[in-house]
Amino acid sequence: MSLQLKKRRVLAVDDEMINRELLGMILSADYDVDFAENGVCAMNKLSDNSYSLILLDLLMPEMNGFEVIERCTADEKLKAIPIIVMTSEKSAEVKSIKLGAADFITKPFVPEVILARCERIIRLKEDQSLIRSTEKDPLTNLYTREFFITYVKRMIPDITGEMDAVALNLDRFHLINGLFGLEEGDRVLKELARLITKYLLSAGGIACRTYGDNFFVYCRHREDYEETLVKIQTELSSKTEAKNVRIRGGVFPGISSESQVENWYHRAKAACSKLRGTFGNHVEIYDEALHEKELFREQLIADIDEAIEKRHFSVYFQPKYNVEGNAPVLASAEALVRWKHPDYGMISPGEFIPLFERN
Repeated sequence: MSLQLKKRRVLAVDDEMINRELLGMILSADYDVDFAENGVCAMNKLSDNSYSLILLDLLMPEMNGFEVIERCTADEKLKAIPIIVMTSEKSAEVKSIKLGAADFITKPFVPEVILARCERIIRLKEDQSLIRSTEKDPLTNLYTREFFITYVKRMIPDITGEMDAVALNLDRFHLINGLFGLEEGDRVLKELARLITKYLLSAGGIACRTYGDNFFVYCRHREDYEETLVKIQTELSSKTEAKNVRIRGGVFPGISSESQVENWYHRAKAACSKLRGTFGNHVEIYDEALHEKELFREQLIADIDEAIEKRHFSVYFQPKYNVEGNAPVLASAEALVRWKHPDYGMISPGEFIPLFERN
């Protein structure tokens, strides 16, 4: 048995019965068509907000088409319904479009034109709705990561002045979910999104929630990130149960014309990660020293297989003595590994073991 898709609902508004009947004949095979003979009747029918399209005459008694357009565009729910204006007044096209109409059809009706216009406008509106539903994080109303990266790339050619790439994270955020529940955790994230917009985007820019409690910000260059994050931390703590979490941020500063957006935020995240588990500053700036350290660690990861194959790792035995008697007696030995790197020399296990554990 084939699946039958429900027909989209269309509201045809015209004060002449013959026009309403003609529209019904043209559209009924593809759409579920309702009718209204004037603007007042149209607004009454639109109260259930279940229409995919409005076909609207302009010259009608009681409430004309221009008034209907104005009321629909001023209503948060109704403004999402596209309107195609139908009239013999060609001069009314510009005014209709400026008021918010999506398209314009002149009378007398041509069936093929009406069907083509209806299909195009409905499809366009549905595509836009789909994009809107995926471009924003439903919890925080910030952009999703994919759309954020896309929009930053689009913004770059038109930006004047330096911008910063900022990565933000909440340390110990899991405590909020664990102690107060997921609902409070969601409230903390929504409040943080609001504060990011208030304090970091006031001079221009955009932000996104990448996943969990991680955020990216693209904003005007500034020097007061430490003070700003302290303000955000204080206000967040005063309005939520987030007393035991700390905001930390990494900044890749002074971006001008370079377009490797993903690299910016890789560096900002590296700076942010440097603060994990520390108690002091809220902000780490990505600089040349951090860049060199990052390159060094990436090189060690890349060299591990060759180091094992060529036996660059050596074991040293540190003796352990039993000192309970009159003279110390060798009892055992502690095995210590060292990496003799062909380029970097002797590398401490304190450098490479935690690195390998994280990778």
